[in-house]
Amino acid sequence: MKTPNKAKKFAAQSGLPEDYVLILRREVYSYLPKPVNLDKFPGIKKGPIDKLNNIGIKNTLHLFNRVKTPDDRNELASETGLSNDEIMRLTKFCDLSRVKWMGPIFARLFLELKADTVEKLSESNPEILYEKLVEINNSKGYTKAKFVENDVRLYVNLAKMVPNVIKY
Repeated sequence: MKTPNKAKKFAAQSGLPEDYVLILRREVYSYLPKPVNLDKFPGIKKGPIDKLNNIGIKNTLHLFNRVKTPDDRNELASETGLSNDEIMRLTKFCDLSRVKWMGPIFARLFLELKADTVEKLSESNPEILYEKLVEINNSKGYTKAKFVENDVRLYVNLAKMVPNVIKY
């Protein structure tokens, strides 16, 4: 059901109403975060982005498929000439971006707070995390958007639903 036409075909074959199948498809895909272009993450230099772009890695979905294990990351580092530290940082951005509604700015904030993986974020205390997020954002000015403790609590709870696929 990757395309609306395939969903319509499935509806015809299964006997389910077409509108129902299309709504179901939309709902399922709403739980999958959209890939984020790597150049949208604050603090990533153009050089590493260019090296990844040269081998077809332009967004978090492309990167995710290449960084799931330490061996994958070592291979990517060899292929691109990027340091293992840079690959790890990008991997953590990629990991956090799998949390629903997690944008590049919040991924950067969580990365700085060492809640830098889905697993660590899911185990974090939202109250403490919120206080630290406000402190870092006030000092570094990543976003002018106002966020509240419940926003952070939502990210923590959503992170609990994301499978820990990336091996560190």
